[in-house]
Amino acid sequence: MVSSRCFTNTDPPPGFPCRRGDDTRKRLFRQTGVRECIPLALFDSSGILFLMESRSHTDNSGWLPPLLLLAVTLPLYLAFRSISLDDFDAYSLALALNHFSLDLHQPQPPGFPVYVFIGRILLSLIGETRAALTLLSALAGTFVALAVYGLGQAADRGRPLTGVGAALLAALSPMGWLTAEKALSDTPGMALTLLALWLLWQGRNDLRWLGLGSLVSGLSLGLRPQNGLPVLLLLAGLTICRLRHHRAFLPLLWTGLPLLLGILIWLLPTLRAVGGLSAYLSHLTAHSAHVRQADSLLAMGLPLGAALRARLLAFGNTFLTYTVGVGLSGGWGWGEAARGLALALVAVPGLTRAGWRRRETWLLVAWLMLAAGQVFLLEALDRPRLMLPLLPPLALLVARGWARLRYPR
Repeated sequence: MVSSRCFTNTDPPPGFPCRRGDDTRKRLFRQTGVRECIPLALFDSSGILFLMESRSHTDNSGWLPPLLLLAVTLPLYLAFRSISLDDFDAYSLALALNHFSLDLHQPQPPGFPVYVFIGRILLSLIGETRAALTLLSALAGTFVALAVYGLGQAADRGRPLTGVGAALLAALSPMGWLTAEKALSDTPGMALTLLALWLLWQGRNDLRWLGLGSLVSGLSLGLRPQNGLPVLLLLAGLTICRLRHHRAFLPLLWTGLPLLLGILIWLLPTLRAVGGLSAYLSHLTAHSAHVRQADSLLAMGLPLGAALRARLLAFGNTFLTYTVGVGLSGGWGWGEAARGLALALVAVPGLTRAGWRRRETWLLVAWLMLAAGQVFLLEALDRPRLMLPLLPPLALLVARGWARLRYPR
């Protein structure tokens, strides 16, 4: 038998001698993700058997983290679903299940037609509006956790702690947890947005995944279009990269046509319900004017510097209060100080070690900045649920750093 020494970053099995320093074995180690010895004599029968056994063990255990996340989040969200409609928007969405009318703000523009469609399916099965919509949010909250895990695995292969840690941070934070129990479109919209991002990321080297991601991207705009900017920018970036490398228009068709189909699936029924394109655009224009006058930075009526400072304080206060329970508006006691220290101990090492030389890290930063900028400039800052889109990229950044503390390669 040929000598079977190998490269490894963990102790080899007893009786299996290893020799370090072979570049080929290092490359094989990184490609397979096996954290055991990879034999020098790969074509030796015992070496092949050992590699297959290690790979099989890795593949089988890959199902364990998502199953555990499912077991943690779904019962939790189902058990604590809201017993009432907690928000004006929840009332308008509930009324829309029986009578869709933008004139009556059932719901408010843009109408969230995909959300209303799914809600009506659940209503036909359950028979009660609040129960149907809170069930939808609970199921979507569980899917958000699984999608964050999937994004972590896709962006940080070989470090399962990234996906698991990010999923738990997003799912168990007060903001993520409470929003997943209310009869609102925020969590279902986040779920479909994350699915679109995951599919598009899988499609960077596969047109089939890219086409499917484009279709889901179009559908996501009909569920919660406020989340659409990162999705559309990623789709545009991937399409441009493919056009540059392949110098053919097939990628443009492969992304543009499914995106258009995904939009038309919800847009055509909506136009029919509201009385045509001009009526729908009128509703959108009126709602945009209301947001600009009531919620945005321009609505504050202050000099620009004072308005920016006031909104920055309100933004930080709302986000911190509903993620770690530490606000910026009142005095800090021992409890607030302890929570602030815990936040620093989790966030600072994670962000410091997030892998700032990696492209994926900067894509997460861009995603976070887009979401934060949109909320800061346009949204009402006293509604914590509107900050939900910040949680996934921030959780992924923090978890990436902690995963590198565990697996520094």
